[in-house]
Amino acid sequence: MPLPVPKLGPYTLQELLALWQNVVDPLYAQPLIERGEGFGLEVFTQQMAQLERVSLAIDRTLQAMFILPWSGQTDQPGRGGAQATVELTFERTARFATAITLAAGDVFYEEETTDYADVVGIEVQTGRRYALLAPATFLPGERGPLLEDAFAEKQGDGYNNPFPGTIKQFVQPGSGLSNVRASVVPGPTTHRLVLAVQPDVLTPQHLGQYVELLAGANAGQVRRVVAYERPDPTAPHGGVGVLAKTGVLQVSPIIGTFQPGEEVSIGAGPTPALLVAVGGVSGDRMVIENVDGPILVLDAVIGVLSGAFTTITVIDQSPELVTEAGTAAWKVLDWEVDFGLSVTNVLSPAGGLAPMLDELGSERGIGRAPGEGDDLYRERIAKLPDVVSPNAVRRTGNRLLAPIGATVCLREVGEVDRLFPGFFLDVSEPAPQYGYAFDLDLVTLVGFIGGQFVASDRVTALGGATGRASFTYPAPAGPLPADMPVPVFDGVVAPEGVFAVGDPAFGSNSGAVIVPAIVGPGLKFSDRFKLVMDYTEFRAFFLLGAPPLGLGEFGYPYDTPAGGLINAYDSSPFLTFYDGFPVTAAVIYRSLWQAVDKVRAGGVGFDLYVEAIGCV
Repeated sequence: MPLPVPKLGPYTLQELLALWQNVVDPLYAQPLIERGEGFGLEVFTQQMAQLERVSLAIDRTLQAMFILPWSGQTDQPGRGGAQATVELTFERTARFATAITLAAGDVFYEEETTDYADVVGIEVQTGRRYALLAPATFLPGERGPLLEDAFAEKQGDGYNNPFPGTIKQFVQPGSGLSNVRASVVPGPTTHRLVLAVQPDVLTPQHLGQYVELLAGANAGQVRRVVAYERPDPTAPHGGVGVLAKTGVLQVSPIIGTFQPGEEVSIGAGPTPALLVAVGGVSGDRMVIENVDGPILVLDAVIGVLSGAFTTITVIDQSPELVTEAGTAAWKVLDWEVDFGLSVTNVLSPAGGLAPMLDELGSERGIGRAPGEGDDLYRERIAKLPDVVSPNAVRRTGNRLLAPIGATVCLREVGEVDRLFPGFFLDVSEPAPQYGYAFDLDLVTLVGFIGGQFVASDRVTALGGATGRASFTYPAPAGPLPADMPVPVFDGVVAPEGVFAVGDPAFGSNSGAVIVPAIVGPGLKFSDRFKLVMDYTEFRAFFLLGAPPLGLGEFGYPYDTPAGGLINAYDSSPFLTFYDGFPVTAAVIYRSLWQAVDKVRAGGVGFDLYVEAIGCV
């Protein structure tokens, strides 16, 4: 068989099997193919079935990493997350006279599959769990099947995996727990089962499960746990199971169509209640909950929303319970053992999606707006934010200062234009202008020069002052040129003693002489950013210069002698200020800091400074 033509997209089982045939000896493969499944070929087809799934997963995951569709698309680009949905089938074989409600979201149904074992495969739960979208109720006499829609517990493609017939396990922690000495406290719309302070007790995981009262004044009653209260050491009690106040009625005739979940009004009171379900095998059963008041035979039942009407003919189960103090025994009923319930799925779940588009947006710091669809969201995150790069920092600062006609000066450590050289020790030719050792203090010497000082000169004045020759070098904009520019002598650094006007100074190696006409201290502009830095700063740090701003100067006028105006706090025309502060400038500097902080790379430090002489 010829090798399959390379194609886009995932490989199928048949394509993988053909590939296997082309890479093994035909004398080995042909007998297996001729005899077929059950005679050795199944070892390879099983492997190819797994690889087919792997190929699909790889293709789907890779394509989901694209924000926008492209010409070579073999699956959907990144999309928002979605929970898989599936139709579940329920049946029961016991307690036909009892109305059972499977609550939406409280009870889970888990995938169960057969795993490998040496002799016989073992049943294992995969952790993929599903819950009902809406409550499902078995009315008295109903066996099923009930067909109900369910959704996956979480988002993701993996929840599409269960095969038909594999979602069959009830997730029921604590089934069979029981105890005595509980109290029953009836309430207006629910009842409270107050537990004794000793195991067994109910837990929050029992929500949606059923409790049967085994002994006491309410023996035989079965109620669903709808809420939970934690143990109270001041009461004390071992927790409280809040039980549904459920009534089961026979009604006739039914006029109109009741809507499950609607409020109904009962009797002349009227008594409000929640309609759970209506119908059943004989069509005359009704289940109600949250019954807030008395109900009687012959009471009318009216649907508040639907307007449907019927009359109570028999009360099969009163919603009321009797007060008990420490005499009630109880047990948590098991869905399968006590109710004979079973669940399965005819088809595999579908529609589950991993939130890949949201993950891609999160990486760029762009969250999805409430209610924003995939198409609008992908358009927003496809545009790369202007962040991290040096030019992004410059553009951010310049945009903020543009209204006042100013720009920023970005200085990165060691950058090629020498705006921020950092601190180095002495180096030799050919780049002495970039070498210095903790001796940046400068004595400027300007005057008549005879000869030419050199970098190695020790300059000594007749008066005894000494220092090392210092030079000003033109700063190249790029890499150092092969022939260095001629340096200009500008004074001495690391001085010892006092240099004076008119006191001649001589170079020890060059023999050059200077008779200073001007002697002045100060740091050279070229040395302003030769700063001592630690290892972290040297690797990830920058400075951002902003021009000096005096915007927003204000304050309280104080005394001034100008024009004889010496009154306190009423200076005119505001020549002096008591507590002036450039508030507008401070706001601009603060806004600049905040804006740059948002666009800088993570882990990179920075600081602002006032740039008074330009970005040189």
